[in-house]
Amino acid sequence: MFIIYDFTRLDQRQNLPTPSGVDRVDLYYILFLLKTYSKIIFVRGYGGYLKTYPTQSALDVLRKIAKNWAEIDNISYNIDKNDFINTKIDAERILKNNIQYTYFNLTHSLLIGRYTIAKFAVKDNIKMIYFCHDMTPITHPEYHAEGMISFKQHSCVMKLMLWSADLILTTSQAVQQDVLNYSKEIGVNPPKVVAKEIGAEENFLKARWSKQDSHKHFIYVGTFEPRKNHILLFLAWKKLYSILQENTPMLYIIGRKGWLIDWLDRYFEVEPNVSRFVKRLENIQDSQLEKLMLESYATLNPSYTEGWGMPVAESVSMGVPTICSDIPAYHESSQECAIFLSPLNVDVWVDTILDVLSDRVIFPDYVYKIPTWKEYFAEIDEILNKDFFLRDKKQYIQVFYNSLEDFHFAAHKIQPNQKVKKSIKYKMRLKLLRSKFYFVRFFGQFFLTLKIKKRRDS
Repeated sequence: MFIIYDFTRLDQRQNLPTPSGVDRVDLYYILFLLKTYSKIIFVRGYGGYLKTYPTQSALDVLRKIAKNWAEIDNISYNIDKNDFINTKIDAERILKNNIQYTYFNLTHSLLIGRYTIAKFAVKDNIKMIYFCHDMTPITHPEYHAEGMISFKQHSCVMKLMLWSADLILTTSQAVQQDVLNYSKEIGVNPPKVVAKEIGAEENFLKARWSKQDSHKHFIYVGTFEPRKNHILLFLAWKKLYSILQENTPMLYIIGRKGWLIDWLDRYFEVEPNVSRFVKRLENIQDSQLEKLMLESYATLNPSYTEGWGMPVAESVSMGVPTICSDIPAYHESSQECAIFLSPLNVDVWVDTILDVLSDRVIFPDYVYKIPTWKEYFAEIDEILNKDFFLRDKKQYIQVFYNSLEDFHFAAHKIQPNQKVKKSIKYKMRLKLLRSKFYFVRFFGQFFLTLKIKKRRDS
């Protein structure tokens, strides 16, 4: 079996100092496939089409990000000396009728290669496998930078995914149900959708929090963005200071800065008391994060919505007391080994934090053990080796071709109003007229040169 791996996101994000959760899944999947399969073809999206990505270049990028993100520096893969994938060519040209291919896209980057994906989907010798991390741009568009544009863009991503997939993987049953519900909503007979909880770094699984150790602070781990509900933490620490004054514990917010959050960032910086007891940390290594978690009273996770909740899973697996919002994904990722509070009630969070400081809280017994990446991929390998059948997707892909304009707007993040539609059509006509003009001018000059040459010869 040949693997066709969509390398678009990893190539785009190779210079980031730390990965997001999606980046981490993308990285570990390709590392697993490199160890398991001998024939891997890398592709990357360019302007709606997938083109092959030179294998050696892809390996160089992987070595760079694996070392920076996960401190892995022993990636090896034997490139076949007959490997012809050493340049950029249209991805559909590499398919041979007598070989079975499996296309992997783990990152929601379908729109970048949408036309090639549609061509792949109707072929009988290629299976399409996707990973759906969450559907928050559809279920909660208000927390995303571009609002309705994000909603329409992700709607197009999910439609193309459901139209073209043979298998969709998710991290949680909550996301699995969201996918099935959306499939029903758009009238598509869904592909096989499998929920498997993802693995974790082994250093987090070996470490163990102890109540007898010295604890100095609370921590939050995750991207600093509206969906994560940091406003609750700001208000909670403001109230804690009014109660505890100089005995207020430190709060470390660990994670990169996301979108639509400058206003709250300013709150944390300007409020004189909160700014002394709340610090944001970015780009820290896993070893530093592990140390901060072991020294914490508890981890705080007040998100409004999540697809999974890796920080929660890592926290309970280490035995760190975990307080999180009462949402379905956190019940799954913690396996009920946490205290669940409303993400809207600041007073309840303040009271619980005070109880933790006074040792009046009884946390659940921590019996849950998150799987390692090795254990996770052993299960994934079983799924891939099972014979999941190719779906008849031609009827759905025809809908895609009938909706090209909508996908164009979504891919380019354009609000599809009538004025924009007219301007795009005008530009396309103008481009066509220009190409005709250059064509006529070129051949006109060519024939004129021939005519002059004939006259000179005669």
